[in-house]
Amino acid sequence: MITIIYTVTVLGGALGKRRAAVAIGNPGLVLAKLVGVAVASFGIVAICNHAQVPHGLPLAGVLVVIALVILTFLAKRTTFGRHVYAVGGNAEAARRAGINVPRIRIIVFMISGAMAAIGGIILAANVNSVDLTSAAARSS
Repeated sequence: MITIIYTVTVLGGALGKRRAAVAIGNPGLVLAKLVGVAVASFGIVAICNHAQVPHGLPLAGVLVVIALVILTFLAKRTTFGRHVYAVGGNAEAARRAGINVPRIRIIVFMISGAMAAIGGIILAANVNSVDLTSAAARSS
C-alpha cells in the first residue's frame, strides 16, 4: 500500500511539473527512487513477517512507520515545517522574517516530548511491567 501511495505521489508530481512546463530532472533517478522504495518496503515486510514475532509486523514497527509518515509530511509540506527549518538554520533571520521563534521552539519540544512518551510506553509494553529500574535492567 505504501509503495502504491508513494508511486502515485511521485508520478503525480512529475505529471504536474510536465503540465506546468517545468523540467522534471533525471527520469532515471525518479524510476530508481520508485524501485528503491518498492524493494525496501517489500523487504522490510518480508523480514518482519519471518521474524520471531507470532503475528507478523510488531505494533511498535507500525507506530514508527505512522510517526515517520506524519512527521515527514509535517516537515516537508506545511508552513510549520518550513518555519522549523528556518528557526533551526538561523533563529535571528527567522525572527526578522516574522516567524514567532519561541512558539516554534516550544511546539518542537512538545513534539519531542510526545515522541519520548510514546517510546516509554512501547518500552513498558515490551517488558510487560512498569518499574523504576526496568530501563536500567534492560540496558545492562
